[in-house]
Amino acid sequence: MPGGAAQRLVGAAGCEMDIAASKERAQELAGHGDLLAFLPLIMAIVSLASLLLLVQTSRVATAGYDIRRLEQLRESWRQRNYELDVEVSRLQSLERVETEARSRFHMVEPSGYVYVAVDTPPPVRAEVAPETTGWDESEPSVKISKHWWEAFFRPIFSR
Repeated sequence: MPGGAAQRLVGAAGCEMDIAASKERAQELAGHGDLLAFLPLIMAIVSLASLLLLVQTSRVATAGYDIRRLEQLRESWRQRNYELDVEVSRLQSLERVETEARSRFHMVEPSGYVYVAVDTPPPVRAEVAPETTGWDESEPSVKISKHWWEAFFRPIFSR
């Protein structure tokens, strides 16, 4: 080299770089070649972890908005149910029923009571002879009970 000056290299951006310094830097990086081989893998893992964090945060925020919206919807339905309960109570009140009976059906309070006397006795229940039924009444095949649950549970527990 003339004048003992170090060779300089001018880059595309117009920056000067010492060739010797760049060779030294290349040798330093060559010593760490095994670490440089894992650099893309490390970058991919960091990128995936960041993406996972972003997706999870997004889902949590969306779930929070959905919960808030559903709670507001539930509260509006509760309010509507309360209003309907009030309306049912109002419609079932005796004063309203009486007013409707008088106005719509032209009903009035009774002025007197009429009693009707019936001179004929009630009809007598006809007894059917056992011969005509075809079964023997002395030993009934089905035992008649007074309570419905006895008839229901008898086949289960009679074994």
